[in-house]
Amino acid sequence: MTAMESHLKGYTGLNIGLIFGGFCLLVAGYFLSIPLFTAIGGTFFGASLGSLFGRMANKDIIENFGLLSQPQKFTSEEANITLFRKEWHMYHVTKINGEFVWRYTLYDFSKESVPGYLQASVTIASPYDNTAQNHIVEAGIRKNKLVTLITACEGDEAGIHIFPRVEHTFRSDYCGIVDLTTWDDTPSISPVIIVSKPKYGTEPTIRDPEAKELDEFWISRMKTYGFDLLPRVTAETANKPIVQSTVQPTAQPIVQQISEQPIVQPTV
Repeated sequence: MTAMESHLKGYTGLNIGLIFGGFCLLVAGYFLSIPLFTAIGGTFFGASLGSLFGRMANKDIIENFGLLSQPQKFTSEEANITLFRKEWHMYHVTKINGEFVWRYTLYDFSKESVPGYLQASVTIASPYDNTAQNHIVEAGIRKNKLVTLITACEGDEAGIHIFPRVEHTFRSDYCGIVDLTTWDDTPSISPVIIVSKPKYGTEPTIRDPEAKELDEFWISRMKTYGFDLLPRVTAETANKPIVQSTVQPTAQPIVQQISEQPIVQPTV
């Protein structure tokens, strides 16, 4: 609570007391035919009532000014993000010493209560030493997608998570992709999963068998989303003419090609 809010709150009780006292004097002066009581009571009652409404209006102005003076935030309709205002356990693939591994981070969106705004503070431990990095996580809904922005408190490091199918808010897990810089300082677009229960472990680096379970879960869920992975264009295919087909092609899920490739497991 700010000093101005405390000031307003303290005078509210005084105003209410003066309104009640003024009203009593006003009534007493009327029934006892004492003009002095009527005059004093009417003055207290009118002045205090006007002051009370004035302070209520000032409080709204102060709150609105506070919102306008804050830095621009990644906001959404509160109704769209209410169910996400809790703890989420995030798993994503990154690269450490040339190996692809799953990493874990806890996002706690329950501590921030600003309407329409999801934020969490996270500390990410380094896999190389005992140091850690502090980050700010902001999240919002765009159409039926959950977008999460994670920004380092120091430096220019930033990552973007996109969970493309969150229209079913009753789910306790979502899969998507993340654009990040790996621990090997290379750009990457990798799988990411958020779940409401940490069923795959909470160690900073996830090892087998949980790592394999994460691989299989992400592939399975992406199949249910029904995404297509367009074929890679090579010099040979680029020179071929486009043939219009009258037959509706069968959609090939994005993960079909992924699942046909051997899954690279992190080394223990």
